[in-house]
Amino acid sequence: MDWQGLLRWSMQYTDGTRPSEFKPMDEETKQWLKDALSSVVVDDNEIMQKGVKILSELETGSPEECEQKEKAAELVLQVIENLDMAQNMVKLGYFKHIIKCMIGSQYPSVRKMCASIFTSAVQNNPIVQANALAEHALEGLCARINEETDLQLKEQYIACLSGLVRGQYSEARNQFIQMKGLDTINLLLVSGESPRIVKKCLLMLSDIIYNTRSKGNEGPTNECLNLGIFETLNYLMNNQDKEIVEMTQWVLHNTEIKC
Repeated sequence: MDWQGLLRWSMQYTDGTRPSEFKPMDEETKQWLKDALSSVVVDDNEIMQKGVKILSELETGSPEECEQKEKAAELVLQVIENLDMAQNMVKLGYFKHIIKCMIGSQYPSVRKMCASIFTSAVQNNPIVQANALAEHALEGLCARINEETDLQLKEQYIACLSGLVRGQYSEARNQFIQMKGLDTINLLLVSGESPRIVKKCLLMLSDIIYNTRSKGNEGPTNECLNLGIFETLNYLMNNQDKEIVEMTQWVLHNTEIKC
């Protein structure tokens, strides 16, 4: 993996002028985590606050620490499924820590769980999408997608990207297009690393084309033509996965281009 790209992202979007606001996990925090997992602690806001605190703490690389962060992420994921809690996480300034952990944690398992939190939080949630964009999640996700070698984790990063750029919040979609996001989608479709990746990319492509053309913007559709994306779509029409074929047909329907 090319760690230089991720290092640049980390250096650019984190404040290196002061030490981390969190210290390595103390015994009191460890006990809280144990109680929370045993349902002794039931307050959602406290679970979110302390769970995010654990995820934000300095990583030392120990197996025990990795396990504790996995458990903390599991707790946060459970409460974040509530739309209001996802928005509260933004209002309280916690979401930026989830993004940093999702992109930069040294533990792949923790990055996967934070990616699940991210996907759940941004889904059809403009307030959270706007905060993710402000915290440079788009740049971080694109860097990770280009460099990730773990297929399952790469699939999750693409799911995160899909949740961020789709829907009524147009700013994330527009920035993704400006960052040559259609190039990224085309490369992922051509590589066809997994059916899940192809399907997520088709969802993004359909959303981009529909939402831009419905507003009279033919630019992204023309860019798809120039990039050869429609040739890629025609190739996918012969895919053995029926769902991929149906999704490809829907993209083409949105462009009013027939095979």
